Amino acid sequence: MDARYSRYWQVQLATKGLLEIAFGHWFSIPYFYEKLTDSEAEAVLIFAKIKKLMDAEAASPKPQPFSVGELLAMPPLQPD
Repeated sequence: MDARYSRYWQVQLATKGLLEIAFGHWFSIPYFYEKLTDSEAEAVLIFAKIKKLMDAEAASPKPQPFSVGELLAMPPLQPD
């Protein structure tokens, strides 16, 4: 476990100020959670595929942060 968040997570502010974090299909498919808990084939397949992608992403090595010295030693950034 580490502090990285998945590229597949999305955040949205729901009604009554509730902050929701889930993968995009959770938000875009009406009643996705209910379909998933009812074991509807399409929802289960989508969940399984997203989970596999997230598991593969999490298995990749955690990048090591740069020290202050390493950051200062890097060449200057080019303007956009």
